[in-house]
Amino acid sequence: LFRDGAVMLGKLNMDEFAMGSANITGYYGPVISPWSTKGEDGHWQRRLVPGGSSGGSAAAVAARLALGATGTDTGGSIRQPASFVGIVGIQVDIPAVLDPQDQRHHPQRIQSAVQQ
Repeated sequence: LFRDGAVMLGKLNMDEFAMGSANITGYYGPVISPWSTKGEDGHWQRRLVPGGSSGGSAAAVAARLALGATGTDTGGSIRQPASFVGIVGIQVDIPAVLDPQDQRHHPQRIQSAVQQ
């Protein structure tokens, strides 16, 4: 992405160790879905989770804070949050998006360990 001119604008919250299905165990606290609603008294009437470990990315895109966001997907961690907040999430194969000669920035392949 950087090689083709993408600009990183910030970092988003995610589940610790990229493992979770609700995005409530992040270092900076739980991620709240942009579809959550507050009552007239200011308290949460419906506090929804964006789901998955990449829920911060999905919530930012759904709230229109970003045009797109990156995340990692080992067992649905991009696709689940996308479906929770009503956007599209795409999982691509690592060789399709990363330079095979540059191993420094590759996410660790934990999919086989997670799915066993």
